[in-house]
Amino acid sequence: MGLARIVKLETLACRTHRRAALFWHLGNTHLMTTDHSSTENSDYPEKTCTIDRLVTHDKLVAAALNGSKTQQRRAGVYGYPGERFTLQDTEFEITGLRTERWGDITEEDAQREGYPNLQMYHALIERMHQGMDWDQDQPVWVHDFAKTEA
Repeated sequence: MGLARIVKLETLACRTHRRAALFWHLGNTHLMTTDHSSTENSDYPEKTCTIDRLVTHDKLVAAALNGSKTQQRRAGVYGYPGERFTLQDTEFEITGLRTERWGDITEEDAQREGYPNLQMYHALIERMHQGMDWDQDQPVWVHDFAKTEA
């Protein structure tokens, strides 16, 4: 399965998930969102999913909370610079958004994603998206984020 198919599946899952997510997240202290972004984001395409879906895996949430995860790559846009989200009562802000080629990820990027090395990052992606072809030229959106000042 190519990354383009994953983009379609991810977008469909997000569209289907939006209504259920709103109700599920209302009572969930694990992940909630606050949108502090401006309504003008003409430099970027429309979101393919909501920001509350940006960081969802428990281990990655823990890595973001301890400061070892500061990036998330997605096949689409989940949040805009200046937009905020909350993980377990800790607020984060999107500090950057850019596209890269899938093949451009470096060892340092994998660590910013919350993994010890690039090999482990690739292994996890392959487990999550079995049968995915690594199209090195496929564009992905890199969401940079940081904890906000208390």
